[in-house]
Amino acid sequence: MMKRKIQRERVLDYMRENGTITTMEAFAELNITRLAEAIRQLRELGYVIDSEPVRKVRADGSIVNYEKFYIAKEPA
Repeated sequence: MMKRKIQRERVLDYMRENGTITTMEAFAELNITRLAEAIRQLRELGYVIDSEPVRKVRADGSIVNYEKFYIAKEPA
């Protein structure tokens, strides 16, 4: 039987495959509601995780701001 990956491993795999991850992607694609905790754990393991702000305008004209996280450097 294959062992299920823990959330931080799934987040790491997603960033490696897709380049970035947002909270909405974490929820929709990985069913993870606490992306910040997975990012914190990866940082504790030595990963340098950076983010960049994203600003989108919805169809109704309202503005949404969020962060897009990416791996800046993997541990040596």
